[in-house]
Amino acid sequence: MTLPSVTLNMNRRTMSDLLGLDRGRVKLLDDLNISYNTRFENLGEISDTAISSMDFEQLKIENGLKHNVIVTSSRNFGFLTVSPNLKYNEFTGFNQINLFYDAETDTLQERTKSGIYGARDFSASLSMNTRIYGMFTFKEKML
Repeated sequence: MTLPSVTLNMNRRTMSDLLGLDRGRVKLLDDLNISYNTRFENLGEISDTAISSMDFEQLKIENGLKHNVIVTSSRNFGFLTVSPNLKYNEFTGFNQINLFYDAETDTLQERTKSGIYGARDFSASLSMNTRIYGMFTFKEKML
């Protein structure tokens, strides 16, 4: 079951807007767009038999945060449009599960540590496209 979950979003804004600068003052900052969202989520897991016996000690709660930042831009160079894109994700959890092999019992054991643990990843891309427009006039055939 999902316990209370909170999501915050910031729609795409230019860097000039975020820094409080007038548009047109710094063209590079006008072309950079940034969007951000974060989500805090709580997940609970409990068996049906534990609920019916009111044994809430078996309730396992997992929670964490996920942040996403996306920076985009688009610039025209004559007939060519170049669009770079940078995406940053951060995952923050409040428990860490470590698996280890116990040679005495010949089993895989699980140990949970409390704390703040994070993982990050990012990606970048660059796309280029063009459009070619033209007109061709067909001559009428004479019979």
